[in-house]
Amino acid sequence: MSDTDFKAAMKQRPLKILLEQDTFELLVQDPSEKLGCAFAGTPPANTSVSKIAPASVAERNNIQTGFQLVTVNGQTVGALTESTFRESLKARPVRLLFQVPKKDQPLVESSKAPAGAVVFEVRLEDAATKLGCGFGGLPPDAVAVGKVSPGTFAERNKIQTGYLLVALNGIEMKELNPERFREILKARPVRLRLQIPQSEEKEKIVKEVVKQENAVTALQAIARAPSQVRSSEQHAAACHWEVIQI
Repeated sequence: MSDTDFKAAMKQRPLKILLEQDTFELLVQDPSEKLGCAFAGTPPANTSVSKIAPASVAERNNIQTGFQLVTVNGQTVGALTESTFRESLKARPVRLLFQVPKKDQPLVESSKAPAGAVVFEVRLEDAATKLGCGFGGLPPDAVAVGKVSPGTFAERNKIQTGYLLVALNGIEMKELNPERFREILKARPVRLRLQIPQSEEKEKIVKEVVKQENAVTALQAIARAPSQVRSSEQHAAACHWEVIQI
């Protein structure tokens, strides 16, 4: 921009100025206003903006998808629990400090994930809370998210059918066996690292998960009716793919 264009732009009204900076702070004081953004992950795990509602406080203040939440009312994300985080977001006033990612930097990138892959992490601490989703497959093979139950921890944290489970408590799927996998899923706290596949890949994964969930459901029905005999296809499905609901 030339000096002349800059001076002309500064005289325009309304005037919007976007500053290039590492952090960005937002203060919401009006009790009637909602923040207007969704987060991927919940404290004390990494928490980033995943969706912005049109014409919301977040949009008007130039909060963008991919901004990393650093503090809430001066408390670091790592020092918060899921419940205190949600309570703080609803309270007014609320002060949020975000880390602004560098240009073209994805939400979270894992060095072991495909280039450009979006990876996020959630943490479940409450021993009385179930994850609320099933998993297709067993380590050390690939594991994908199956059915997500409404109103559960999984749904609230934007986990969707077809997402790939990359690691549990920092341990990758290829390093786990089925027994250890089940133990970690049932224990609290538990950290899940998930990868969001590309749309075409996700569609294939979802179809496979649904197919195998249906096969397992059929096998469960057969188990309740001993006189029936498994088909070879159903037996193969049971041997190579297990759906776990946690």
